[in-house]
Amino acid sequence: MVSLSAAAPTTSLLVGELLQGGDYAGVKTTLVDRIGCKLYEMVSELKEQVDKTDATATLSISIVKKAQQIEKLAKQIKDLAKG
Repeated sequence: MVSLSAAAPTTSLLVGELLQGGDYAGVKTTLVDRIGCKLYEMVSELKEQVDKTDATATLSISIVKKAQQIEKLAKQIKDLAKG
């Protein structure tokens, strides 16, 4: 099973790993599922971090970086859905 790192791997890396395993049918679906699971996990973590933050405080760098990683994963799903 291919694991997604916190650094959000590129789609081409995941496709290569899946194709090496001989899984030609459903590669796109598998990618979307795996990226979606990681996206859900990261959004949950971000929500927890934001909930712990004072509403009047400035957002921390870690929250901003996590939000950027989430945006990258969401864009990967969007690109897979288009193509």
